[in-house]
Amino acid sequence: MGMMTEYLRPWKLLSLACGIALLIAGSFYYRASDWDVGISLVMALFTYLTAPYSLKTIVRSVAAMRFGMPFAWALFWWVWSVDGCYWVYNTLGACAAEASRLQWMEKSPTLPPFFRL
Repeated sequence: MGMMTEYLRPWKLLSLACGIALLIAGSFYYRASDWDVGISLVMALFTYLTAPYSLKTIVRSVAAMRFGMPFAWALFWWVWSVDGCYWVYNTLGACAAEASRLQWMEKSPTLPPFFRL
């Protein structure tokens, strides 16, 4: 129950909402091909869920100069939140887009025959 209480603190929920709003606004403003509403939500939620554990564990490990498995897991979740989920999301999205493009090319009646698969 202690961790759930931490996640439900009003100021943390407000900062999560503000962060998600800024990420979504940025996705519309910058119109980057690899940044959309979906990845904004995924990254924000993974960061929100893993940051307390990661930060606490990294600070305690560095202070005590003990770099065992808790430190390794904290680094894993930190990298996953920052880059891992982004990479997986865009890799799967690129695979789906490529499959859709190839399917369209196979069935397109207006595409010249030498471009068809």
